[in-house]
Amino acid sequence: MDLTLSFQELFDRHRRQHKARVTFDAALEAFYLYDAPNTDLAHRLFALYVLYAYYAAEETTQNPFLCLFLECLDPCVRGQWVERRFVASLLSGKADNFAQQSPNALAQRPDTVLSHPVLSMERHAELKQAVARWLVAPDAVVTSSPSMDNVKLDNATTIDWDALILIRACTTWPRLVDTLPLVPTQLVPLIDLNLLLATNVVPLLLQHTLLAPMYMDALIGQPVSMNSIEVVHHVLTQEPHLFNADFVHAYILKAIQSCYDVDGPWQDKLVRHVSKFIFSLIKMQALQPLSDYVLDLQVFCLEFIHNPGASALYQAITNQ
Repeated sequence: MDLTLSFQELFDRHRRQHKARVTFDAALEAFYLYDAPNTDLAHRLFALYVLYAYYAAEETTQNPFLCLFLECLDPCVRGQWVERRFVASLLSGKADNFAQQSPNALAQRPDTVLSHPVLSMERHAELKQAVARWLVAPDAVVTSSPSMDNVKLDNATTIDWDALILIRACTTWPRLVDTLPLVPTQLVPLIDLNLLLATNVVPLLLQHTLLAPMYMDALIGQPVSMNSIEVVHHVLTQEPHLFNADFVHAYILKAIQSCYDVDGPWQDKLVRHVSKFIFSLIKMQALQPLSDYVLDLQVFCLEFIHNPGASALYQAITNQ
């Protein structure tokens, strides 16, 4: 491959060589070149241009390699600063600025050709949301908000279709988590709405966003539900470092208090669930030192001693 030719000439050759193949399969050849471990900068720039050029006539959000482009913009994921500027130029609609340049020239003297384009936060978020839609439903074109997924909880805790799309996609591509339009007050409603989804997303929120302390405050600030107990237990089991000791203590006290705030059959269920949760944490040795919890747990167990779960928890505490 003669990388002294211009990007456009090289792309035209590539397209002629693969004209018998469908567009995606032809573009894959360029992707494999880019992703190979020993590919040099000039070849990587060529591959990125080809992946863009094959779909240049369409809206950028329809490019199936958009995920790769967005990863190139992240210095923690892929590529060098030259690639970041190159991709930002492509996504900003400035491909014509260097279409007649050669990959070799660009790789050797990037500052003379590449400016420092700024992709707006709004455009970046729009492109990430497009990736999210592909990840959630790659064969679907969403033109309106499906009623089953457009959940209006109240003015403060609305979770709309676009938010749910992003939340679901985060489980496939965690780097989308920083685009989530999920304020802390929406966390518990999300947990109650979809336990499985929340179990996957909450660890990402705690690990990859600056709002982690506020999300933890939201878990403590609202009444504890059986779903939220499941999510907290999952995190403590799989990634215990995401919750500090102060949070665990405060959450247990909140869970105990929530048992007093309900009555009837629902109270019995919640007491049993809270008791099982605490018993599991004791077995995991997640409550350290246990002496800090004993008094509150004894009072709770004696108050609900008729409940089999509380009774079993009381026996576990007294045997420690």
